[in-house]
Amino acid sequence: MTRCEHKKKVKNAYNVALGDWFNAPEIDRIEWKDGHIRVSASDDVLVTKVTVTILGEAGQRLEQANATLNSGIWWEYQAAHKGLVRVEAWDLASNVTRQEFLPSSSRFLWRPPR
Repeated sequence: MTRCEHKKKVKNAYNVALGDWFNAPEIDRIEWKDGHIRVSASDDVLVTKVTVTILGEAGQRLEQANATLNSGIWWEYQAAHKGLVRVEAWDLASNVTRQEFLPSSSRFLWRPPR
C-alpha cells in the first residue's frame, strides 16, 4: 500500500450519514428573470427540497411553495408576486440553508461571496 492510498479514508454509510448531519446544503446560485426563479443548490449527499417564499413589504408571506427539480441540477419556481425572495435548501438530515434577496430589476443574479 502506498502512502497516498493509506491516507484515504474509507467512506462507509455511517461516515457519510454523520457527515451529512453536520453539513448543511449550500446555495450556489439564484437566478431571477421576470418572476421565474432558478436555484442551484448542492450538498455532500442530497438536496431533498428547495422552498421559495415571497414576502411583502411588511414581512407578510405572500406565497410559499416547493420548487421543482429540473434537469437534475436546477430547482425552478414561478413567482406570482414581487417582494423579498427567501430561498431555503434542505438535505436528508433536515439541515436548511437560507438566502434572501430583493430583486432590483426584471433580471437578477445572486452568487455567494467568494
